[in-house]
Amino acid sequence: MRAQPAAGHDSAFAAFACHFAFWFGLICATPTFIALNNPEDVVFRPESLLAWTAGAALLLSALGWGAARLAGQRFSWWLNRGLLTAALVFAVQGNIVHDLFYYGAFNGERVNFRAHGWKFWLEWTAWLAAFPLTAALLTRLRRLPAWLAALPVLSFALLLVPALLAPRASPAAPSESAIAIDDPVFAFSSIRNLVHLLPDGFQGDVVRQALQENPELAAEFQGFTLFADHLGMYQGTAPAAYTLLTGKPFDLDRGFSYDWVTSDVRANSYQNELAVRGYQVDYVPISGFICIENADSCHVRPFNDMKARGYFRHHSEDALYSARLVADLTLFRLTPMYLKERIHNGGQWLLADTTLDGSSPWPDPVIREWVQNFRVVDDRPVYKWYHYIGTHIPAKWGADCGMLAEPAEDRAAYVAQARCVLESIAVLLRRMKEAGVYDQSAFVISGDHGHNVVPDDLVPPPLNSGLLTSMMGSGRPALLVKQLHSREPLQFSAAPTHLPDIAPTALDLVEIDSTTPSAFELEPGQDRVRLFQQYSIPDFWSGDPIPYVEYRVGGPAADGRHWRVNAIQDNRSVPAAFEPLNRLTGQGFVLGAHLRKSRGNNESSWVTGRQLAIAIGIDDPAQSHTLELKMHFPEWLSGQSFTVEFNGGPPWRSPLLPVNADEFWQTVSIPLDASRQKAGRNFISIVFERLEHPPGTDSWRGSALVESIKVTRTDQVRAHQ
Repeated sequence: MRAQPAAGHDSAFAAFACHFAFWFGLICATPTFIALNNPEDVVFRPESLLAWTAGAALLLSALGWGAARLAGQRFSWWLNRGLLTAALVFAVQGNIVHDLFYYGAFNGERVNFRAHGWKFWLEWTAWLAAFPLTAALLTRLRRLPAWLAALPVLSFALLLVPALLAPRASPAAPSESAIAIDDPVFAFSSIRNLVHLLPDGFQGDVVRQALQENPELAAEFQGFTLFADHLGMYQGTAPAAYTLLTGKPFDLDRGFSYDWVTSDVRANSYQNELAVRGYQVDYVPISGFICIENADSCHVRPFNDMKARGYFRHHSEDALYSARLVADLTLFRLTPMYLKERIHNGGQWLLADTTLDGSSPWPDPVIREWVQNFRVVDDRPVYKWYHYIGTHIPAKWGADCGMLAEPAEDRAAYVAQARCVLESIAVLLRRMKEAGVYDQSAFVISGDHGHNVVPDDLVPPPLNSGLLTSMMGSGRPALLVKQLHSREPLQFSAAPTHLPDIAPTALDLVEIDSTTPSAFELEPGQDRVRLFQQYSIPDFWSGDPIPYVEYRVGGPAADGRHWRVNAIQDNRSVPAAFEPLNRLTGQGFVLGAHLRKSRGNNESSWVTGRQLAIAIGIDDPAQSHTLELKMHFPEWLSGQSFTVEFNGGPPWRSPLLPVNADEFWQTVSIPLDASRQKAGRNFISIVFERLEHPPGTDSWRGSALVESIKVTRTDQVRAHQ
């Protein structure tokens, strides 16, 4: 029979450390870490929160330790092990396991925790099993060493200290948390106005459809031009906002940090030119780091829980809301996905009643507040920036701006939601006409990206089958622009505009010169190459270089045949061979092939578009190298030819390759331009002439069956065509 533990066997210090280990991670370290990473949603200063919660952790530890001593030595012995068990499990879950998964940006998109499959259930089972297993190990120790109780404290400290020491964006001035809303934010000028509206997820072809289907609505947009061939650069907000403001591409290879991005945006935003010329500059952004130092107002209104917020907030309840949100996010971090799913509660959260933070039943409350409180000033020009939910996915508002019973993600729902957004803007336009300032006003209405819906004008199939047609929707945000002193009916332009054009266009609208052309200087059908970079959203906030696939769009963006993969970039070392080409060898390095993974059927892979894009390694660029392709062309292709481009160089063109009746596989060797070779990662684009359906099926197309791809030194090549 197992002996009972000796009473009072743990030292007083070890016992107190067990209590502190439990409370430190739960109410101090994790909440402070959350406050540091959510400055726009939490009103507590992290340093103050740390001081108060550390004091609370010490107080609760002392009270618990004292009460346990009064309850008896045996009770204290068991309580110490129970608290230390929980502290250790929370430390492992919150500081290690939690960061192994990506849970979404909590921006209103649906979060499917169960998409992780077996990992979802394994984590839940392991978390439950960790409590009795850890407790069983600790109860074998008759006397707990103090260093063991210090381990979870050290783990949480290692999480917290780097976050405390990391540089943080300085708050915008004036403070966006001021309770009183100054009248000037409602002011428009009789001299000149420039209004930049950024409805999130505003997709160009959806906006066009909403306007074409509602001619009376379109008639409200006098003087506006919709650029129907507008191309974005990213499928997400953060890099797109940077480019919108500065006119420069975001450097994904550098990675994101608030330190450099904040200083760069504030120094290079086009709004600086307006401030220099005496404009009253008013922002309503979703994050304060974009506001220039000379802004007259910067009222941050985030919508990361999909709740629109206007100027007026329930500030008497800010602290209560923040406390509830911190509690939710603390529990979210310390628990497995099975419980995360319940804490997240479909975006409503378990404890945080998100309506406490001044949420609105409308997607665009600030526009409505402008209209309700509209005033005209005569002594200065005015600039307004407003970034709001708009048509962010999923659709939550109908055409009449009433909340939908359930969020929707079909095209019809997004068209209806776009109409709601446009109707609200039209009310502002009418108010400006009534006040006599419409002709003196210019507008930029620009989406940051689309909302992942297949464009209705898409010309399929894409050149590279790795490009999802829904991603082409994300790559085509709306651009709707009004010039000064114009009341012409709404125009549609086929000029090939691009996301970096927006900043110079905004300046050009108010007669400020820029070093780059505005949208109105581009001609429809103009020969222009534009870039779109599909980046890894989970890696964006890591601070490391961000993996991405770059597309070179050499014609109208609606035509998928113009979207050519131009680069495949990530942080891994790249292989020099894919032998055989399958999911295991090629994933993340080869785009445009259906990479097989099934055992017994993974010795080759079909190219399912016309382009095969490859990132491949070269160890010694001083030596000449040859690309070797081992391929099969079935009879239903009736022969095949292709071109190969190496690191953007001139194309190598193959002869027509007929079906080879003698040998199934054909090996083709292509010499690589030694002057373009780079150590490490190189890029190869292969474009096939023919893409056909196999006989008897319309479900897929093929251009080649590829067994292997490799780069070898030319003096080692043995197989030649």
